Amino acid sequence: MFADILTEVGSKGLGVLAGMLLGGIITVSVAVWRRRKERLRITSGDARDTISIHLHLIESSQASTQSGPRRVPTALRVRALGQSELCRVVPNGHLASVLMRRAQTVTSRDPLISMA
Repeated sequence: MFADILTEVGSKGLGVLAGMLLGGIITVSVAVWRRRKERLRITSGDARDTISIHLHLIESSQASTQSGPRRVPTALRVRALGQSELCRVVPNGHLASVLMRRAQTVTSRDPLISMA
């Protein structure tokens, strides 16, 4: 019985072992290449795939002016709600690509998400 197993492994085992070794080397090299690419992108200052979510609360009160009473801002409170990778916040690939395209044109006057 042991001789049969040794014969079977001997005929196919070398090919299986070579395939596993080659697959492992390819997988490790691709993973190292991706990690290196991500590291270079981060060290160059590119953080486009990270989303930071903040809540801006503006408190207002009534003030009397020459033209009559009106609401004026009295306090601005910023709450950091967290940050994560884009793929974790928006798991849909199409929506993530649309969001990234829109994020390229964001200004302080034209935010990504309008509160108007």
